[in-house]
Amino acid sequence: MAEALYDLSYMPTKADPDVWIRPVTKPNGFEYYEMMLIYVDDILCIPHDPHAIMKGIQATFKLKDDKIEEPENYLGAQLTQKIINGTECWTMSSEQYVNASIANVEAALESSGQRFLPSLCTTPIQANYRPDWTQQRS
Repeated sequence: MAEALYDLSYMPTKADPDVWIRPVTKPNGFEYYEMMLIYVDDILCIPHDPHAIMKGIQATFKLKDDKIEEPENYLGAQLTQKIINGTECWTMSSEQYVNASIANVEAALESSGQRFLPSLCTTPIQANYRPDWTQQRS
């Protein structure tokens, strides 16, 4: 995948190697950076003309159901296009992800016979815990 992104003139960012950018200019002369968010087999393409970029990706990789479409979800978060203060933008919500997480915990508790999570936990880690690398250095 990285080779295909390099061929499309994208570069990974220093802050996150799953975020790829390239400088471009919109037809109206506005200069900005296009972004591609890549995580395993999920691609979120954020350019002025995403269809053209995704066609370039599709030339090398098979897309699910051969579809190029506006996203509804990305990594468990719902994506929605809105107009906020007169500006068209995308928003992310983790509501669906959080609800699924709670349902999973409740199902695990029920299957184990527990009714509640322990409430008197002072810390999730033992007080004398040291990461392996600090034990190796001492």
